[in-house]
Amino acid sequence: MVANKINFITQAHEGESHVVICSASTLEKLYPNSTFYIYDGGLTEETRETLRSFDTTELVDWREESRFSRLKNVPAEIESKIKNDKYLNHLAREVLSVNLKYVTARRDFLVRQKPRSILDVTESISENLVWLDADVVLINRINEVFDLEFDVGATARSRLEEMSSAYGPINSGVLFFKTDSETIESFTREWLQTIERRELAPNREQEAVADLFERSNEQIFDEYYEIGNLDLSGTSIRTRTFPCDRYNHYNFEYGVHPDQNQILHFKADKSEQWRAMIDDIREGDLSQWSRKPVENNPIFTP
Repeated sequence: MVANKINFITQAHEGESHVVICSASTLEKLYPNSTFYIYDGGLTEETRETLRSFDTTELVDWREESRFSRLKNVPAEIESKIKNDKYLNHLAREVLSVNLKYVTARRDFLVRQKPRSILDVTESISENLVWLDADVVLINRINEVFDLEFDVGATARSRLEEMSSAYGPINSGVLFFKTDSETIESFTREWLQTIERRELAPNREQEAVADLFERSNEQIFDEYYEIGNLDLSGTSIRTRTFPCDRYNHYNFEYGVHPDQNQILHFKADKSEQWRAMIDDIREGDLSQWSRKPVENNPIFTP
């Protein structure tokens, strides 16, 4: 059993509100003594009122910090339209060799709110934190995670998926911190510095986490539950990988099993597609989405 309180954190805009509300609802049921810090990057007042109705939720106004430059947002909107049009995207990138730098910079700015809000929350907690992207929902308790020895945990993709992914070996939509706030702060500051050292890219915050984990152990992504040791100016941080299938699951086509897919990631582009499932999770009824458990799979036995 987990002896100490687990805190949870996300950062959200109105577009993810229905998933965040579901997440707040399930966390209140699963961890009624927890605090779910929701960094508000642009929620409506109606959504805020709904979230305040949960005893475990604490809203943090993050609208100013997460507001992208208005001057840069105009060309970013134009580039976004080009990127989403197959013909224009091909013309811009392949024929004219146009670098869509503003839309990339906007994406980079928004995803960097993850480490920035984690850094901010360290002033409000003493230990134990779980980052959940705004489109992520717990459907079962995760006490066994905090029974293991580590300081920072990240969810690793399968080898097959990693080969086809443009974003590397991990999905940073779920992060575990089983340590004190000072160590969380040390790791997050190094994370932010690692981001800045990388070339501008849409997902360099996630790639920076992978860099830090590989610094702790070059073979850390060879096996699930592998451990490493990251030395940051005398601070020793123990890292550990966890399987996406169990703690950051996003392939729902064949159903889910709450004991084996404990954290679900709907991803922003799929949250509307799976709205009925999200609503059923909030109602506590996953019957039509369930599958049989997978037997003898090492993913589910650390």
